[in-house]
Amino acid sequence: MKQEYQSAYRKLHADQAFRDRLIHTLEGHDEPRRVRPRWLVPAALAACLIVLFGLGVPTLQRVLQPIESTSSVPSSNEGAILGSDGLYRDSQIKNILCLCTDDNGDGNALMLLSIDHRNGSLKLSSFLPSLKVKAADNTEQILSALFQKEENGDEAVSLIQQNFGLAVDGYIWMDSSAVEAAIDAMGGVTLELSEEEARYFALSSSLEISLGGGFAAGEYTLTGPQALFFGRLHIGSDYDRMLRQQKVAEAILKQIWEDSSSASELLEALIPKVRTNLNLPTVLDILSSMDTFPGNFFSTHDVPDHDPDDLFGGESSDLRTLSQELIAFVYGSAVQQSGVVRGEDGLYRDTQVTNLLLWVGAKDNTADCVMLISLDSADEAVRLVNFVPELAVQVPISGEQPIGKVGMEAGSGSLLRTAVEESFGVAIDGYIRVDYEQAVQVINESGGVPLLHPLETEPLLPSTSQHYFVDPQAPDFSLLTGQEVFEYLDLWEEAGISTNLDLMMKQEEVLGALLHQMRQLDTEKRRSLTNLIDTDLTDEQLTVFFESIPSGLDSEQDRTIEMDVRRIPVDFTAQTADRDILYADLSTCARGLAEFLYDDLPEEQQPNVVDGISPTVGNSNANLANGGIAVDGEDGSIYYINFADNNRIYRWDAQHNTQTALTDGPCLYLNIFHGDLYYINMSDGGIYCLPSKWNLTIPISLDDQPHSDLIVTDAYLYYMRGGEIYQRETRPVTDGSNLGAEAQLPRVDGDLLGLQWGDGKLYYFVRTEATGPDGSQKIAMCHDDTLDCLFSNGTEEDQPYVLDGSTLYYAASGAIHRITADGTDATLFDVSDLVTSQMAEQPDGTILNLPAVSPSVEALWVQGDTMYLSTNSQLYCVDLKALSLQTEKKASIQVLPAAGSIWNLCLAGEYLYYTGDGGFSDTSGYPWQTWRISISGTPVVESNLLPSSPSTEWAP
Repeated sequence: MKQEYQSAYRKLHADQAFRDRLIHTLEGHDEPRRVRPRWLVPAALAACLIVLFGLGVPTLQRVLQPIESTSSVPSSNEGAILGSDGLYRDSQIKNILCLCTDDNGDGNALMLLSIDHRNGSLKLSSFLPSLKVKAADNTEQILSALFQKEENGDEAVSLIQQNFGLAVDGYIWMDSSAVEAAIDAMGGVTLELSEEEARYFALSSSLEISLGGGFAAGEYTLTGPQALFFGRLHIGSDYDRMLRQQKVAEAILKQIWEDSSSASELLEALIPKVRTNLNLPTVLDILSSMDTFPGNFFSTHDVPDHDPDDLFGGESSDLRTLSQELIAFVYGSAVQQSGVVRGEDGLYRDTQVTNLLLWVGAKDNTADCVMLISLDSADEAVRLVNFVPELAVQVPISGEQPIGKVGMEAGSGSLLRTAVEESFGVAIDGYIRVDYEQAVQVINESGGVPLLHPLETEPLLPSTSQHYFVDPQAPDFSLLTGQEVFEYLDLWEEAGISTNLDLMMKQEEVLGALLHQMRQLDTEKRRSLTNLIDTDLTDEQLTVFFESIPSGLDSEQDRTIEMDVRRIPVDFTAQTADRDILYADLSTCARGLAEFLYDDLPEEQQPNVVDGISPTVGNSNANLANGGIAVDGEDGSIYYINFADNNRIYRWDAQHNTQTALTDGPCLYLNIFHGDLYYINMSDGGIYCLPSKWNLTIPISLDDQPHSDLIVTDAYLYYMRGGEIYQRETRPVTDGSNLGAEAQLPRVDGDLLGLQWGDGKLYYFVRTEATGPDGSQKIAMCHDDTLDCLFSNGTEEDQPYVLDGSTLYYAASGAIHRITADGTDATLFDVSDLVTSQMAEQPDGTILNLPAVSPSVEALWVQGDTMYLSTNSQLYCVDLKALSLQTEKKASIQVLPAAGSIWNLCLAGEYLYYTGDGGFSDTSGYPWQTWRISISGTPVVESNLLPSSPSTEWAP
């Protein structure tokens, strides 16, 4: 038993001493204590939970019967949020449903215990057993019906969640005898009795119940049987009985909080009759932070907060109001409960709006239409969204697909629902998917679709067709069978008498008429039709949906449902189409869709720069200063430039060890931002983007002059062109229609050499007229119109320099220099002190190693305490921190197993990427290519980026 408690507590963040003491108490330690320490209060509360919930007794393993928790809670948030399941939850508040079954039925009790760790409080909500709620099948029942069934805690949790809209983290179901035994074990509970209540005790024939105080009102200490008798008293209404039960629960909690000395005895005396889905670690996790709860930590709430019998004729309670009051009590009054909210999954939803997704197949199994039917009960409106079937959307796993194609496979309704939610950001409450045969049968079973006589199409009908038989109830209308409906729509599409827009309008006309027809059917008939369709909704949910369509929108004269209509995309004739797929700006479509479905959208947090917070950058500055030939993908993959294959961009999936070429021409300056890949195409010098959601290359900036030094941040894209600096606002990229305007930035005079990023600012480098001691022109590092420092990289003007934060590292005259933020320029080390020149093989077979004399540095990469540099056909890793501490500088350097010309050092994942010849001669047949070397464990050079490259076993 002790091991079980210790195992659970290892998962908590409470201090070890507290854990040991609590374990000691829960196991029934009998050592006398003269002073009640503060830590015993949570231990006593543990005992209280055990009284109420049946946890922690010696027979724990036999009694608990653990079940998985019924709801998940976000890891962290600043308050209550609306979850993807439509339930409110808060990571700092745990809700436990407590049900107590009484053999004679009078003591049945249902309460919700909310443990608020943020505010240090316990909140107890009591539910009136006779309260009318909606059951799972949408029928009305009273809460006490739960106690007439087999003890099913999951059903009770679902009922509370469904009706009151807040997440329940677990349940406890107990017998009243457990409460009776627990109260006796703790020496009784103290309650204030009225004179009428005391009279009932005095008149009881049971000696076990009778009180010695006669009929006098006052404070009494009640035994277990007496406390239960108090909760069962038939004084007043059921509401009054609920309040008395609440008083008993409150008295138990307060008494244990004030006097915890009997906790161990209580545990040993308790014989629980409990079923729960809470496990021990969960309970201990809840208790661990209760040590700091203040003395006035307890509050109560009643559902409803008044006695329904006091109303005229006992009117039924408004569940929506009760739900709002309960959520406000548990989570605080600041929780937004009305109107549209954006949940933790990023989807817009409104409790008054129901969104139903519809996919209808054509004869050839393609999509005839994809629609979203939205029912707004607050505005009494029906809104219809008609998607162009060719519109490209993002599909989990498989990537982009036309929205119509997503639902083609049988059973793909859930996938379509997910694709629409991810692509457009609105919550879908259910879907209906019907192929051609199913749609024809549903229309026929519902009695056909009433349409005004479409006389303009009659000459086009096959002579064998039996179309448009007159509806006797409305002579101006014809009732079309299912097959005739599709033929009617096909005529508009194939006969050349309409545009795509006209066809969509006819589809909307058919749907409005079909909804009207469905509403005319009786409930049983409608339910029978659900067997013909593929849906994730129950018969009851579909029935509720159709019956909730406002009657004022059902036009008997026009035989249709009046609907507001929006087509997505709005102007699909102007969008980019390729291979039967239509590309549109999904972010614009999503915003327009949300604004159409919901009245007032919550304000969006601006993604651009916030004061005091550095912008996010699409690649590390050290990588971009080296040409940006590699970058970490946000999905765990690595993107790199493959110099052995015309400098094309490749994506390496490390998990599956697969490589995929993404571009045709040579590229540089890779940046990943929000999953989109930005780069410069070296063939035409333009800036392009490969959006994560599309198999499409989007031009960002094209000009006669080539671009270079691309840096992508969450605010702007920065780049050079024609010797000047430009910026363009960063926006979501889909089809190229959402590009920000380009602006030229002011700068200090001089020949522009390059751009780098440090400390959340854009720096640029210009060559000045000033000269160094060796006569070389100095370079100025600037930001905005400010000159930060001057330095000279010697007569070899191609010597590298890299900015790390506000510190600049540069190579000059055989040394590595460092300029700090205060302008101090110091020599960090001489390259000749760290490296040796590897000379040709001597006649005797030995290799002569001599100190290098002012070797030229080819590539330099610096970030934090790590520096990589290549010089003299070798690659080195320098530990800058160790270098500053070591008197022997060579102790801080590692020679990596790479050889030959080494350029473009870039770190991505666990690999250092670079370009070079691998140390082979030009006649070896191996071209200049991309290499990578693992930086974790033993460094190993990998050159098999293409099958034609050398073996991975070779290492120079």
